[in-house]
Amino acid sequence: MDLPTGATDDEPTRALTGTPATLSDTERAVLGDLSTALVLSLFDGFTRDHLARSIDHVTFRAGRIKVVWGVRLTDGRDVVIKAHRRPVDVPAVVAATRAMDLLVAAWFPCPQQLAGPSRWPGTSWWPRRG
Repeated sequence: MDLPTGATDDEPTRALTGTPATLSDTERAVLGDLSTALVLSLFDGFTRDHLARSIDHVTFRAGRIKVVWGVRLTDGRDVVIKAHRRPVDVPAVVAATRAMDLLVAAWFPCPQQLAGPSRWPGTSWWPRRG
């Protein structure tokens, strides 16, 4: 698997303070049998590569069908990273993103996509403004 820039399995887990130490069943089903620290490192590499900021800390983790992580970046932005399990209907995700972009442009209160979708083996994930 290709890891985002700088992603390793041995980075400190201070950003995970207050969140479960192990992955949920949904997180394992979507992301694979990885450590929580490696998932944080992967998402951190993604935010550095696509948003030019590292993750300061994880604010929440959720999801029953897809993985949803709320994170605060080092510049203070709150973003949400979503990871979908296969099969990902990419045309539907792109259409939904375009629709949300139109809503954001019309000042409708909905999340703005900041990057992605990006592919990772078995998933598709991207951050949105929290």
